[in-house]
Amino acid sequence: MVRRLFETKWEGMRVTPEEVAGAAQLPRGASLALLAALDQDEAVDLRLTVYHSCRSRPVGSVRFMQGFPTYPWTCPGCEETLCGPTHTVVENLRYGIIGWVKCRIYV
Repeated sequence: MVRRLFETKWEGMRVTPEEVAGAAQLPRGASLALLAALDQDEAVDLRLTVYHSCRSRPVGSVRFMQGFPTYPWTCPGCEETLCGPTHTVVENLRYGIIGWVKCRIYV
């Protein structure tokens, strides 16, 4: 099932762990682990997307394995500086995960 999924779909496209989980009938954690392994093999560019309340689209992204942005963090969309969880509760900041499939994947 996973082989057919990546052979026929998503080459050059964006995918989320939820899409992989649904299409391959995997738990979300297993689909994220699969995408992370493919990221290590450079077949997928797995990104942690950063959303701020100033926009409905991501305002930035970092490589997934790099981890969360460090604080203080300045939003590139509105230039608001957020101090982070150690100083204030950041309620208007959230994260997502997307992967860009770079090539046809044979598993």
